[in-house]
Amino acid sequence: MKFYVYNLRHRNKNIIKLLAFLAVFSVVFILLFRDNNKDTDLAVFNPIQNVSTDKEIYSITASLDGSAQLTDFRTFLDVANGLNVKITFFVSENFFNGNVDTIKEIMKYSHEVGYLIEKDTSAMNRTDAMRYLAKLNDNFYKKCGKYPKYIRYVNEKDKAGQLFGVMAAFGQYNIAEGRYGKAEAGSLVDIGRIDGTSSAKLITVVTEAVNAKLTSVSLKDLLYNVDIPADTAGTQGPG
Repeated sequence: MKFYVYNLRHRNKNIIKLLAFLAVFSVVFILLFRDNNKDTDLAVFNPIQNVSTDKEIYSITASLDGSAQLTDFRTFLDVANGLNVKITFFVSENFFNGNVDTIKEIMKYSHEVGYLIEKDTSAMNRTDAMRYLAKLNDNFYKKCGKYPKYIRYVNEKDKAGQLFGVMAAFGQYNIAEGRYGKAEAGSLVDIGRIDGTSSAKLITVVTEAVNAKLTSVSLKDLLYNVDIPADTAGTQGPG
């Protein structure tokens, strides 16, 4: 009887030790998975800076925020229309809400419009990020009759939090802040925020591109399907 009780107690101690070990292992596994998953999420949803293509095409983007002067914008729009190039304008929430008629004018000339997000979304969980982006999208739809395809996040990548993943879930392109310079095949040339120098920049880009036998196309004609990710260098391609 004493032997039986001893064995029972010994076995129970072993079970308790095993359960304690499994509990510690589970916590460590969850923490490791969470951290690895976080890094993977950031890697999967890289902002697009250019595309891999054998076609001699490129696209032009520009931004409109609260500092933009409408006189500078209208001059720029006239130049773009005169050069017969299609621009993708990224507009801040502030600019959009105060200039809906201007947004509609952009779209009337077959230019494209996306959102310029300046907010630090790093503290948002996935639900909060979904609500935030859905609100922006619904506001755009109510005033323009369509949802924006393109989003440009202007803060550092590590401040995006869950936003990039939510963009992908909503089927919206994550477009990097581009670079101003000579156009190359597959490049996104960014004029930057519209100001008094923007029209001259646009003329220079288009003139040099024509001399290099490159054709400007709209962003929708440059990019691959939205479910094809960009690599760590920001290049979108079929793989």
